[in-house]
Amino acid sequence: MTSPSVKRRPLRLFFCYAHENADVRAALDRHLDILEREALVTTWYDGAITPGSRWSEAIEESLRGADIIVLLVSRAFLDSKYIAEVEMRLALELHRAKVSVPIPVLVEEVDCYAELPLSAFETLPHKAKPISEWQDLVRAFDSVVAGIRRAALRLLAESGGAFDPGPHPFGEAELVSVDHADRGRTLAGLSRLRSALVDEVPARRLDGNLLVANWCLNKLGRRASSIEALFYMAQVLSAFDVISLQEIDRRLGALRSLLDILGPEWSYFITDITEGMPGNAERFAILYYAQRVAFEHVSGEVILPDDLLIDGHQFARKPLLASFRAAAFHFRVCAAHIHYGGGDPKRGIRECKVLARFLKRVAKRDGENIVLAGNFNLRRADSPALQAFRDEGFRIPPEIVHPSLARNPSFYSDLVGLFAACPGAVDFGASGAFQPFAHVFRDADAATYPDPSHFGTWRCAELSDHVPVWLELTFPATSGRDAASLPS
Repeated sequence: MTSPSVKRRPLRLFFCYAHENADVRAALDRHLDILEREALVTTWYDGAITPGSRWSEAIEESLRGADIIVLLVSRAFLDSKYIAEVEMRLALELHRAKVSVPIPVLVEEVDCYAELPLSAFETLPHKAKPISEWQDLVRAFDSVVAGIRRAALRLLAESGGAFDPGPHPFGEAELVSVDHADRGRTLAGLSRLRSALVDEVPARRLDGNLLVANWCLNKLGRRASSIEALFYMAQVLSAFDVISLQEIDRRLGALRSLLDILGPEWSYFITDITEGMPGNAERFAILYYAQRVAFEHVSGEVILPDDLLIDGHQFARKPLLASFRAAAFHFRVCAAHIHYGGGDPKRGIRECKVLARFLKRVAKRDGENIVLAGNFNLRRADSPALQAFRDEGFRIPPEIVHPSLARNPSFYSDLVGLFAACPGAVDFGASGAFQPFAHVFRDADAATYPDPSHFGTWRCAELSDHVPVWLELTFPATSGRDAASLPS
């Protein structure tokens, strides 16, 4: 994939429809809102013509500028002389010229549809079942939106942008492993999560951004997470490019199930466990979206030299350091979980200071950017541990330090930061802490799960007692070292 030097614009979608079906067009437009919020498409119909314009010229101009032409096929549509002689004729011409893609949508059953030129194209909704024949209209429109999304992503792939710009849209067909009785609730939860992620997290861009997240998953694998919870985790993770995970158990079944849900576009690293009581038999993992990020074949646990040993010892849990590339941006991710304290509450601060010094040496030695992501047990926003990273040159502005505990939002713990080897070549975009329990396993849902009286404790064990924190890094598409394309 070669990254273009200009920002990807949304694909332009044109509605071709009979005015008798204006309510269907309006309903579909509302359902397409999530694709617009992803900056994947922008829609146009004749109601957007400004007063005083020649409507036929405005329609033809918009048709010729469209990437996707959605044709709402009905009896009224086929009876319209203007649609037949102008809009449909031009849509087919533009397709033959490889300018745009026509997508027929059956509003109702029409006679002899198989004999029409439009029947040669994939017809929506699913299996060309007309919208009027669906008992659940929401699912009918969701099926149409899913088909339009597939077409939009194909167009992006053909133009050199083979990646999914937003969180994955899980459909019912992907939930076969979820008990049938729980499937409707899970689908609704995934839809709420995805809509919130689209609103809160920037879309992936071709012109140089990277979405980095950190999530402490509360002993994932030591407990039996439900398949519903694993789908919710996957939905959240799918919105980002690189994710550092902590508290992965030595038993990897749950993590492997999570990766199966995410799909083959995702790859990962997992450390061995750190032996002994302080290590808690836990692992680190770094997940990355291989459509956007390539591993650069350098990785390992952080082993301190003698002059940086902490009271003569290595880290209680050895951090993971791995090298990646996204377009022209080369970087290493350090995934860490600092010692909680135990009998020595200042041990964590000393670990942070030593880790900051070590990573600065690596960055200076190799001329590489270091992305820091982990659980640092800061306990407060003005922690001396946080200042230790800043003192060594890590960029951690106050606005990217977010509360990360699910139960107590005043507790600062997880963090994402950056040491830029070439200041000015990379910058910060948005950042945040995403709150899954505002959308799934909600207080209002307690009665639908076992033991509502202990629901708060149960859901933190089921999903996590931490919330993911994230940071957008921005950089020119062709700056710094060579911009060799990623494998497609």
